[in-house]
Parts: sequence; C-alpha cells; structure tokens
Amino acid sequence: MKLSYYLVFCYFSFFLVNAQIIVPKNGRLNDHCKALIKQEKFFPSDTASLKKFITPLSKNRNFIPLYYAFLANGYVAFQDNVKSKDKVLYEKSIKLASQLNDNSLIVWTKYNYITHLYKYRKYQIMQPILLDLLEDLKNIDKKQIILPEETFKTIGWIMQTFLDYDESDYYLNLALKYCESNSSNQASLLDNLGINYYKKENFTKALQYFDRAKDIAIKINDSLRLAKTLGNKALVFEKQKKYELAIQLLNEDIRISKILKEDKNTMFALTALGRIYLQLKKFDAATLVLKQAYDIAILKPYFKRSELEIILLKLELLKLQPNDVNELNLRRRIAVIEDSLKSTDGDEQIQFLKWQIQKAKFQKKLSDAEIEYNKLKTRKRVLGIIIVFSSIMLLYIYYLQRKKHFKLNEAYENRVLELEEQKTQIENKLKASSESFKNQVEYLKDKNIQINKLKNEIEKIKYSSSFYLEAKRGKLNALLESHLMTEENWMSFKRQFENEYPEFSSYLKTNFPSLTNSNLRIIYLQKLGFSNLEISEILGITLDAVKKAKQRLKKKLSDKHEILFSFKKN
Repeated sequence: MKLSYYLVFCYFSFFLVNAQIIVPKNGRLNDHCKALIKQEKFFPSDTASLKKFITPLSKNRNFIPLYYAFLANGYVAFQDNVKSKDKVLYEKSIKLASQLNDNSLIVWTKYNYITHLYKYRKYQIMQPILLDLLEDLKNIDKKQIILPEETFKTIGWIMQTFLDYDESDYYLNLALKYCESNSSNQASLLDNLGINYYKKENFTKALQYFDRAKDIAIKINDSLRLAKTLGNKALVFEKQKKYELAIQLLNEDIRISKILKEDKNTMFALTALGRIYLQLKKFDAATLVLKQAYDIAILKPYFKRSELEIILLKLELLKLQPNDVNELNLRRRIAVIEDSLKSTDGDEQIQFLKWQIQKAKFQKKLSDAEIEYNKLKTRKRVLGIIIVFSSIMLLYIYYLQRKKHFKLNEAYENRVLELEEQKTQIENKLKASSESFKNQVEYLKDKNIQINKLKNEIEKIKYSSSFYLEAKRGKLNALLESHLMTEENWMSFKRQFENEYPEFSSYLKTNFPSLTNSNLRIIYLQKLGFSNLEISEILGITLDAVKKAKQRLKKKLSDKHEILFSFKKN
C-alpha cells in the first residue's frame, strides 16, 4: 500500500513538473487570452517548473506579454512580495502589449500588475498605473475587456481603500453586471457595496447589502464570505451601540475564520471585538483578544496598518492599567510603523494618494475641457472661413447670375426688337404700295409667317432659361396679338376685298343679309384660298374654332350654303 501511494505521488509530481500551458490554436485572440489566464498555475517553491510551464507562451508573439506577466506573478507568489525584479517583468508585459496595439491585452497587463501592487500595499507605485488604466477603460469597448468582472471589482476595492466611495460604487456596480447570479463574486461585490454605505454612514442601506451577501454565501456554502458579512454587520451594530449583537456576530466570524485558517479575517474580527470590549470596559477580555490579533498582525509585513490599530487600542488599555515599560515599547513601535506606513498604506499616504488621484482626474478634466475648447475654437475658425468663402462664392454666383440675366434680357429684347422691326417693315410695305388688294393679300401672308415665327419663339422660350422674362413682360405675346386682324385692319381689308370682288360682295349682301362680320371674315379669307390653319392664325382663334364657325355657317345658310360656295367657285 505504501509503495502504491509512493508511485502515485511520483507520477503526479512528474506530471506537475513536466506540465506545460496549452496554447489554443483557433479562435479570437481575446478568447485565447481568457483561456490561458484560466490555466495560470503557481509554483510557490519551484520557479524552474514555473518557467517550464509557461514556455509555450514565449514562442508566440501574441502571448509574450502573458509570458512575462505570469513569470512576474510566479516570482511574487514565491517571494510573497513585489520586488524590483518583478516590477521590470510587469512593465515589460505592459510595454509588449502596447507594441502589439491590443487594447484588451494592454488593459489586462495593467490590471494584473495593479492587483499585486494593491495586495502588497505598494500604493505609490500603483497610483500612476491605476490612472492610466482608468483612462484606458474609458476608451475601450467593454466587450473587449478580458476579465471585466475581476477588473471592475479590483478597481472598486482600490477606490474603497482610497476613500473614494462613490467611485468605488460605480466600479462595483459595473462588476455586478458581468457577475454570475448566486456566486461567490456576487456575494463579495454586494458585501463591498455594503462597506461603502457603512463608510458613508448609511447604515440601513449597508445592512441591506450585507444581508443580501450573507444569504448568497449561505446558499452557495461560501463560509469565508459568510464570516466576512457577519463581521461587517457587527461594525454597523457597533456604530449603533448594539454591542451585544455585534459581539455575537464577531465571535461567529472568528470561529469560522479560524476553522478556515483565514488569518487576515480573524485578525480584523479580533481587533473589532477588542475595540468593543474596551468601550464596554471589559479590560481582561479586550486584552486577550487584542493579543491574539497582534500575534497575527506581526506575521506579515503588509499587516502593519492593522498592527498600528491594535497597538493604539493597547495604549487605551494602558491608560486604565498603567505600565510605563509597556507603554514606552508600544510608542517606539508606533514610531517605527508610522515611518514605514508613510510609503505604503498609512492614513497620510492614503489621503495623499487620494488627493493625487483626484488632482489627476481634475487635471484630466481641465485638459479635456481645454481640448474641447480648442476644438470649439477651431470649429468656429473653420466656420468663419466657410462663411467668408460661402459669402464670396454667393457674391460670385450672384455676379454670374446677374451677368447671365443681363445677357438673357439683352437677347430677349433684341429678338423682340427684331420681330417688331419686321412687323413695321411689313406694314410700311403695305402703305407704300397704295393699299392695293394684291398687297393686302401679301400683307396677310407675311403676317401669317410672322405669327408662326412668334409662336415658335414663344414655345422655345418656355423651355429656355429666359422663360421668366416672357412670363414677366409678355412682349412676344403682345407682339403676337398685334399681328392679329384688328377691327381697323378688317375694315381696310373688307373695303379692298369688295372693290376687288364687287359682284361676289353684292351677291352676298343681296342674298345673305344675315351674315355677320365674323361670318364674312371666314368667307372672304376662304375665297382668297387661305386654309383653315391660316385663317385661325390671322384671326387669332383656334383651328377647332374655325371649323366650328364654318359648321355653324353651313347650318345657318342651310340649302343656300351650296349656292353661295358654288358662286364662290365660279
């Protein structure tokens, strides 16, 4: 049996020593990084095995930032501290991620470094990287973040440590959006939101969050989170001076934490219990629990802040039970711790870092405001240039339009003048020829030609850029109307016609006394051989009107119509 156990042990030892991280081959880089981070292992006493395990990452350019980050994490776990050698590795991982120009990897490498700096209270080193990360998170799509829940949760914790509770609330609530329901992480986030409300002295809200976290912890059997929620509720009851309830919860917190061997949580609960005993003047009980808390505080260098709190409580006890030697030793230790905390997590350091972060945020807002102001100035300048340029262009276009309008107007007026001169020539020609009937007929024919020209001109101008000139002035239409047979022209034409055709005219007067001037116009023009179209143009009526006039005339004359037109033909 012993041999079997030995062989199994050897097998697994060999497997662990020779195991290597598995690099995915297909899929998105973001998914690959998540898969690799989940495979991360720690070798607390064997850095050679760590290097062997992560070797495959060094062979792929995309995963080299992870290689150096995992290597730094392994060294930190081995040393239980972040040293200068580790800082170089972390910074290299961030630099390589930046060279790849992969925003998701840049955010993760910074988050990874900050997580370890925060754990070991390296706040001064952490502060500039944290500010960079906060800026990166504003400019990245949340879907690209490799571990959004863990990233936002850690930043929420950090902001809580730096006493910026509203900012902490913001990031913790962001983490909740990515959190699985009824999980340890959900319980942790709710618990920390409760702490924020406790710090802001909203005790009702704080207890609501602590109870929600406690219910989830019980449901999923998370004993550590249950212990923490009990301890946090005790802090609220302490503020409310419900000391018996607080003592009961803290004792349960201590009991669970000791079973789980969670020294840090045990130390916090013992310190809180000692503080309550001191307020209740239970000095022996206070001395006992504070001693237990102090024994844990001196185990880790990053528990100095808790050690200082315990020592201050011990000094309160010494006021009631004086011991000069003990007091002197404690005050010397306080001086040493306070000096040490100046560069880690002392009150002054935290306040200073909080101020620095707020200052950096304010400066960023000022910088953003200045950039926005400069953009606005540039936009105004560009807008001014556009307005000036547009004004010049509009003036130029106006000038061109005016010039074009002038040319169109000139062409229109010249054409009207030309057609008016042709009309005048026709009329002068008629006057010069003694108004003979032959000339009257020629005059009518010339008028017909002019009427056709004017109609064509009017039709063409409808579809040209000069259409508005005719619409506004109507000179061509007026000229067209002047070419039509007026009453004066008709009387002159009638007189000449009757002189030329006396028998026909006499026959009409004798046999058709009811004929009107309108009837006679059509009869006379038809007698001279003018077509229906020519008659319509001379008289300024439509072709259909001429045809209808002839039909009415035929109906009016009845059987005499044939006699009339037979005479006309003869």
